[in-house]
Order: sequence, then C-alpha cells, then structure tokens
Amino acid sequence: MEKTIKENAYTIRGIAILIILLCHTQITISKYFPADLAVSIFFFLSGYFIMNNYLTKENYLNKDFLIRKIHNIYIPFVISNIIYIIIKNNCFNNILDLILKIIGIIPANGYLWFIPHVLIYYIVYYIFYHKNNNLTIRYYIIVFLIYLSIVIGLFSILKVWGGFELFEHLLLLVGGIYSLINNKSNKKLFNIKEKVIFCSIFIILFILNIYYKFIIIKLILQIMAPFFLLTIIKYNKELDFIGKNSLLLYLYHIPIIIILNQLIKNNELIYVVIYLLINLLLISIWNIIKNEVILYFLEKKLIK
Repeated sequence: MEKTIKENAYTIRGIAILIILLCHTQITISKYFPADLAVSIFFFLSGYFIMNNYLTKENYLNKDFLIRKIHNIYIPFVISNIIYIIIKNNCFNNILDLILKIIGIIPANGYLWFIPHVLIYYIVYYIFYHKNNNLTIRYYIIVFLIYLSIVIGLFSILKVWGGFELFEHLLLLVGGIYSLINNKSNKKLFNIKEKVIFCSIFIILFILNIYYKFIIIKLILQIMAPFFLLTIIKYNKELDFIGKNSLLLYLYHIPIIIILNQLIKNNELIYVVIYLLINLLLISIWNIIKNEVILYFLEKKLIK
C-alpha cells in the first residue's frame, strides 16, 4: 500500500486541488465540490509523508529541514499575500496591519489558512523529533495534541487563520497513524469485496451530505475521503503534473477569481474554461522558468 500511495500521491493531490479551484468560484456547480474534503486530503497526505519520511529516514529532519520548508512554502505564501493585497486594494487599515498581513500573522487571504497551519505542524514535529527520535503512535498523538493546542487555542483566541477547523486538522493525525501502521504491515487496504462496500458507503454519505449538513456525516466523509481516492485512483500523467503544482495553484487561484469575477459575469461555461486555462498557463510558465533556472545553475556548476 505504501508504494501505491507514493505512486498516486500527486495524482490525488491533482484531483483535490481541482476540487478546490472549482469550489471557490461563484458558478452554480461549485456547491457540489466540497472544498473541506479536498483540504482534508492534503492534510492526510502531509501527515502521512512527514511520518513516512521519518520512519524511512529519507533526507528528513536534518539541519536544513525548516529552511527547505520556509523556502518552498512560506516565501511563496508571502508573495501570494502581496499579490492578493495589490489586487484586492485597501484591504488593510494601517502600515502595521499591512506588514502583519504580508508576513501572514493576520490573514490577508482567508482561503490560505491551510498554509500557516501546516507550517506550524512541521515546526512542532521538528522540535519534538529532536527531543524524542523514536516516535510511536502514543508519542505521535502527543505531537499532534501540542500542534492542535497551538492552532485551535492561539489562533481561535486571535480569531485568525481558521483555528476552529478541527476536522481538517484531524486528518494530520489519521495520516501519520496510518503511515505508522502501514510501514509495519504494508498490506493492501481492501480486497475487492471490501472496496465495493467501502466505496458504496462513501458515495451514499457524500450524497446525503449534499442535502443534510450533519456534522457527524462531514467528519466520517473527511476521514474516508483519502482512503476512497487511494482505493479508486490510479496514476495519471496530467493529474500528476497538476498535483506537483498544487501549492502554486492553491496560493494564486483566488487573485485569478477576483479578476475574472469583474470581467466575466454572465457565462459560467466561458468563465470555467478561461479560469482553468489561466491556472494551467500559470503552472506551465512557472515550470518552464524553474527548469531554465535549474539548467542555468547546473551548467555553471559543470563549467566550474
């Protein structure tokens, strides 16, 4: 099962980010795309892989760990805040408020609440690892509770960054525990009969959740969602590409929506097509630039 998760992780991320992209638009079908389930999938995969990398010791939690996370996640997050503030215009009260929104202490774009939460999770995990480098399920739950006390307690008190979003946070714990169990047994998640039963239950609950907003159904669906996708999804080249650029899409899709909402108001089909094309163009241009930069530095290194 571990191999399956590694092979299909970006494909699953690709599906999750497409759900989020559509859900945050103002088109009619957006109400059928549950962003909370998609965010739960990202949390699950974050919890799974941070534990999996710890267990397999794959270039993990060394002295450059936090530097990599700041470079790969926090800096793009700050840049996206700046872009959002420029496009939104007048969304700050004073210079101090502006600075706090740029660096992310106060949310500029509330849709990005997921980013600071995951960064705090990495920091807590990193600190705890150096105090106890033999994590079991018991110690992992302690790590999660420390993290949870920060984001639920501090963030809710400050009323910033969605500290109350308990269900999504729970998937960090589910992902980590599943990684611990999976690394010991490495068995298939379901046999054929169990797959049919599990998927049928998920689909029934999903339909019920559209019409009846019961909290217990939402919680069950969020826990089931990652396993549902792991059960039915196979590697897909296009979705894999989108998944590898999911952070970029997550950070910058709201400014695109703000601009399109001002330009296209009466045709949902044209809106969706242009919206998705712009997002695809964004990640394509970014990958071309990134590849050229990497090639440039590789050539300089070879010359030296």
